[in-house]
Amino acid sequence: MNLNINTPKGKKSLVYEKELTSFFERHNEGLKWIDTPKGQPALIDGIWIRDGEIKSCSEIKCRDLTEAKFLNEYKAEWLVSVDKLENGRLAAKLLGVPFFGYLALVRSGVVYYKELYNSEGEPSCEWIEKHTVTPKNINGGKVRRLNAFINMEDAWRINYTTERLIQSY
Repeated sequence: MNLNINTPKGKKSLVYEKELTSFFERHNEGLKWIDTPKGQPALIDGIWIRDGEIKSCSEIKCRDLTEAKFLNEYKAEWLVSVDKLENGRLAAKLLGVPFFGYLALVRSGVVYYKELYNSEGEPSCEWIEKHTVTPKNINGGKVRRLNAFINMEDAWRINYTTERLIQSY
C-alpha cells in the first residue's frame, strides 16, 4: 500500500513523532504510547495507556516550523482537516476517552497540545472552519477541503526535544 508515511518525508516525520512520544513516556511515570498500525490507513495516530487502561487517543503533527513563525505568521492557529477532527471525535466517543491534538514545532523543539474532544465526543475547545487550499499531505500536492483553525494560545506548551533532533531536521 502506498502510504505517505512510507516516503522519505513521512519516515522523517515518524522519527520526530517517536521522539515526542518517547519524551512524554520518560517524563510521565507509567505512561505508554501505542501507535496505530503504520502499514495501513488509521483514523488516529495512537493511544496513551497507563496501568493497562486507555487514557486518551491522539493526533500528532510534526511541522518544520519555528515557534516564532507559528506564533507570528500563523497567529498560533493550528490547521487541521475537519476529517481528522471527526475521526478523533469518533475514536474518543467509541473508546470513552478524550482526544488530544499535539503540534510539534520541530525547529524549536516545542510541542503544543490540548484536548479537542472529551470522552463523550463533545468538543473541548472552539475552532473556526473554512474551505481552504492546502498541501494534500506531507509530500505536497494541493487539495481544497474543509479545515479547522484551532487557536493554540491556551494549549499546554513543552520544550521536548534534544539539540541532536533539531540539528537533524
